[in-house]
Amino acid sequence: MVSAPVPDSAVPQGAVPAQSALTTSQLTGVCLAGLILAFVLCRHFFTLPEDQFFANHDNDGYALRLIEFRDCLANGYLFPQWCSHFRGGLGSPFFNFYQSGYFYAASLFPSSLPVNWQLGLPLVVFAAYGFASLFCLLRRSCGTEPAFVAAVALLAAPYAQTNLYLRGDLSEFSAMMCVPACLAALNFWWNGAGIRGVLAIGLTAAPVVCLHPAIGLITCGMALLVVLAKTVLDRSPRTFVSGTSGLAVAAALSAVYWLPLFGHMKLVLADQAWDGSSFGGYYHYSRHLNPLRGFLDM
Repeated sequence: MVSAPVPDSAVPQGAVPAQSALTTSQLTGVCLAGLILAFVLCRHFFTLPEDQFFANHDNDGYALRLIEFRDCLANGYLFPQWCSHFRGGLGSPFFNFYQSGYFYAASLFPSSLPVNWQLGLPLVVFAAYGFASLFCLLRRSCGTEPAFVAAVALLAAPYAQTNLYLRGDLSEFSAMMCVPACLAALNFWWNGAGIRGVLAIGLTAAPVVCLHPAIGLITCGMALLVVLAKTVLDRSPRTFVSGTSGLAVAAALSAVYWLPLFGHMKLVLADQAWDGSSFGGYYHYSRHLNPLRGFLDM
């Protein structure tokens, strides 16, 4: 049922009229536009030959990581950490420290597809998700047309193409496409959604943490500032408890990624790595340096 529009005379000056519900044809058009723009943005992943990839900052790193990740899943490791085929077969604890959210998403698509397609399909999904989230976030406050323009600008921004084809940071791109949903969840909570708002914050923020921890940390930090602002405005401790509960849900849902890091932290502390308390004996750095005389043919 489509609600009747509010007469312009009843709307205060400078305010946006209440938006009526989208018709089925309008909703279909917006969804199709988002999917088409998402595919256009990621189209080059589907046009490359199977044995080629973009000459970006990460080269073919994501393709190799996805192959290794899927191999771990196929062998029963639901939370891959050790990559046995990396470093010429010596192995590497790569996924102990590198975000794995994107690779879980890519692993949902058939392994029979070309690797470039396996990398590109989740990017299309994330891009369409970002388009839809931003449109829904802005439509209520700005109107349908401005919200649509903003959603188009999100996918048309140079940042998106730079991340995909120059930097090659597919995890960062995916995480950024999930940020509008976090903002929409915060807006939902701010407007008094109660427990549904708390769950919305948790369910939208957790994927960002698993996709890219730096963006996740910034997003959750900004969300905490929003919670503090509303707590001050409401002058109610319950508001603070409610908002931080949403962030706690996000932390709990993403714990599969960040919690194991505490057990391996001593292996990546620079001071311990240099003084030999983490890596001693054969693995101490001093045993793997070329002596100065070797460079002078002495």
